This record gives sequence, C-alpha cells and structure tokens, in this order.
Amino acid sequence: MKNKIFSKNILAAIILLSITINGVFANTASDINMAQTNSKDNRQNVKSNVFSQLVKLNKQEFILRCKFDIPDNEVLQKTLAGRMFGNNTLLLNPALQDFLAKADMTSDKLPKKLYGNNFISMGCQCLSSYNGPDYQFDTYLYYVTLTINNLLKNGGAGLPKETRGHITYDTRLSKVLTIADILTEETIKSMELDATSTNMHITPMGKLICYTSADTGKEIDINSENKSMFSEYFKKIIKEPMKTEAEDMLTAKEIVAEEGPQYEEKPLDIAEVMPSFPGGDAAMMQWLSVNITYPPIAEENGVQGRVIVRFYVGKDGAIYNPKVLRSVDPSLDKEALRVVKSMPRWIPGKQKGEPVAVYFTLPVTFQLQ
Repeated sequence: MKNKIFSKNILAAIILLSITINGVFANTASDINMAQTNSKDNRQNVKSNVFSQLVKLNKQEFILRCKFDIPDNEVLQKTLAGRMFGNNTLLLNPALQDFLAKADMTSDKLPKKLYGNNFISMGCQCLSSYNGPDYQFDTYLYYVTLTINNLLKNGGAGLPKETRGHITYDTRLSKVLTIADILTEETIKSMELDATSTNMHITPMGKLICYTSADTGKEIDINSENKSMFSEYFKKIIKEPMKTEAEDMLTAKEIVAEEGPQYEEKPLDIAEVMPSFPGGDAAMMQWLSVNITYPPIAEENGVQGRVIVRFYVGKDGAIYNPKVLRSVDPSLDKEALRVVKSMPRWIPGKQKGEPVAVYFTLPVTFQLQ
C-alpha cells in the first residue's frame, strides 16, 4: 500500500490553473512566455499563457487578451496560430509576438480606465478527450472575439477576424482531423456537411458533433448501430458494445443527481469579463484545500489524479449544472462534484458591462504523499 501520509489542508486539492486562470498579466512584447505545468493527464507538456496588453494598430487602440492552454505540439500550435493570427507557419507564441511586432505601439502598462472599452480576446483550450486503450481524440475550442465600441475609420485594417470553432486532434495519427476522416462520403452528403471542415467535437460520452457554417451542431452517437456512417479508420475504434445499457443508465442517473438546478439562459463559452471566485484564484485554492475531503476508499487504494469539472456561473453568481468532463475514479469524481456544488457564490461574468451566465472549467487534482 502506498504511503498514506496525507495533509488535508495542503494536498487535498492541488488546483492546476492552466485552464482556469482568469487573472490578467501584463508583459512586454519581448517577454511573453508560456509556463509549463505538470500535467498528469494524457496530454503531455501542456503549456499555458495568460497575457493582456495595450496595443495600437493603425491608430486604433485596444486591449489584447490571450489565453492559451494547449500541449507543446507543433501540428496543433501551427493550426491554431493560423486560425487566430492568420499565420500557420509559426507556433502560437511566436505568432503572437509577430502580430505584436506589426503593431504601431505596444505597452505593458494597462490604463487604469480601459481605453474606450475596446477589447480583442483570443484563446484556446482542450474542451474534452475521447479515449480508449489504443486511441485518443482531443477536441480544442478556439476563439477570437472583438468588442470595439470606438472603432476608428481606419481602425479595422489589420485587426484579427472574429472567429470561433473546434479542432479534433488524433494523437495516434498526429494530425488534425477533418470530417472526411471520420464520416463516409454518403453520410457527409446526406447531412449536408463540408468534408474538408475541421469544426467538430468528439465528446467524452461518445457523441460526434459536426458544426455547420451557421454554427449549428449535428450529432451522431458513436456506437455500433451507427457504424455504417463512419469511415473505415474510425470504425476500428467502435467497440461492440461501446457501453452496456446498464452503464448508460447509471451514468445518466449520476449526472442528473449531481448537476443541480438548470439555468434559464444559454451560457456563453467566453465573456469579456470571466466569472471569478471571491478573492481570486488564491482564495479559491485555499477554500478547496479546506473543504475537500479525500475519499477514504481512494486513500486506502492509493488512487489519485485530476478530475475536470465543467459548470456555469449564472448572473446571480450561483454554480449551475456541474458535470465531470474527465473522470479519474467514481469516489474522486463524486467528491469533486460535491465540493463544486457547495462553493459560495462567485462574481458573475460580464458582457458589455452586463452580468451573463458563463461556462467555467475547473481541474481538481487529488494527490497523496
């Protein structure tokens, strides 16, 4: 049996904030670094960068915010750099520096009163993973949003284009997948999809969601009943059966039991001002370290790892619909959901100065020592 020496106040919840850091760090253009985190999941060498800077481009001033959370992977980074910066020959960090180098002026000092309430936000993060013994598909969400309330006549020149989408990376093939890699030609035609599109999401629960140009999702269950819809390559990962009916029913019951009250509006994936825990990230880490109880059965068996929970913070600051995106162990999953549900009200996110409901992804790491 592993060493059971355990300090509740220190190690009950080590929070890896690579996904959830919402603080703003000002850096100079020559000093933009991605700090590597000790990720223990299947995505190796995850690097995170949170960056905010005042930028002047063609006389248009705005606050540029960037939040990256992706592996140190050349294919992924160049693909995402192309989507966000229009340059797929560079990795994300060099692409960001190249963009800033073309600006008329950059400053590492943000004004006390943000200039004209003008923002451009860019970011990407791993939304979910779908994996098995011999395959892994990671879906990444990327976005570029513009809020330019004081647009100058020549200010639009050179500004990034607003965009949002998903890419799915096959770790076995080391490539970004297109819809043609997943579905048959007949299925693509019948669903009126673009075979060359990469805008799709494979969820942990075994659903393929293909997004159209109108950003509406068309879903297909990844199971043996729909096997004929998938390409020869993808058929190989569809096991018989994917899940038993009893397992599906149990999963559904557990999610319903834990997800809590529903919210009346569709939450945003990203907002100009993201929701935050009262007192900031340090206060959240301290609160979790005090309030999480390490499940005895997990401690007895030496089970540890990172549970990723997704929820949304309503306009009222309450936590809604917490769900486990990445599971470690049933006992750890249950405790992560319990403690998230018991959190005090957060400071809600804001869009154009108004409170809005916003999704939030929180990784909670349980570690014995």
